[in-house]
Amino acid sequence: MLSVAEELNKLFTPSWLRATARECGAVKRFVKGDIVVFFWTLLLGPASGASSSLASLQRRFEAPAGIKLAPSSFLGRFSPDLVGFLRRCFERAVTASFQAWATPAIFKHFADVLVQDSTIITLADALARVFPGVKTKAALKVNAIYSVLRGDLRSLVIAAGKRSELRFVRITRALAGALLLLDLGYFSWAVFAAINRVDAFFVSRLKKNSNPRIVRDFHTGPGRTRSLIGLKLRDALRGLGREHLDVEVEVTVREKVRGRTAGKKTVSRKVRFRVVGVRHPTSGELYL
Repeated sequence: MLSVAEELNKLFTPSWLRATARECGAVKRFVKGDIVVFFWTLLLGPASGASSSLASLQRRFEAPAGIKLAPSSFLGRFSPDLVGFLRRCFERAVTASFQAWATPAIFKHFADVLVQDSTIITLADALARVFPGVKTKAALKVNAIYSVLRGDLRSLVIAAGKRSELRFVRITRALAGALLLLDLGYFSWAVFAAINRVDAFFVSRLKKNSNPRIVRDFHTGPGRTRSLIGLKLRDALRGLGREHLDVEVEVTVREKVRGRTAGKKTVSRKVRFRVVGVRHPTSGELYL
């Protein structure tokens, strides 16, 4: 098995970095110094435990590059073209990681399998006006959608840290037949109803405060003698000894009206979903 350093060097070879940088126009300002050294400085410099300030990064770049730059010359390298280059590097890393473990045969029944997730990156307080955060003054949120079947990055959006995950969700007919794997931050019965409406599928964890009513019980093993139909989910779970839970629940969702409707902007309708739970063999907790 290759080490992390060997994997990174195999993925980001000097020839690939230089060729990609030329394609993106990121080498225009590199009369002095190599884009390869600059890339590794940006990637590994902040993780070295030293200061991640721009002045510190500049010193870390100058030493292996064997050059001395004015601060303005170093800052000039941070251009829109460099952003495009770094995005290509990120997409290459994501694609490689998915190709390493994806097993498409598992998902042969779906047109595509899409994983959507986001992460928060804390920024300096000075950027709070552009990227306001929630728990910190400034932060940005990176939202990505990966295709497991294709092994590539389908979407990458960078926004203010305070932006809700639900605002990144886009449900269209193009998703028909696809399976969406969603983190808990995207949990919304209305979103799930929209996924159903376009003939797509989804898997999501259930929020702790979600308490839909059970309308059907698919369980056939031990514990079937207790009827769960008609109960609220949280009431049904009290004292439940089953190793697995497999029920259909009904919830009411409010949806925006499409087309002409007399004075109404939203309508309510009942929608059914399947809830599955598996009990942890050690803790005994039922995960839904």
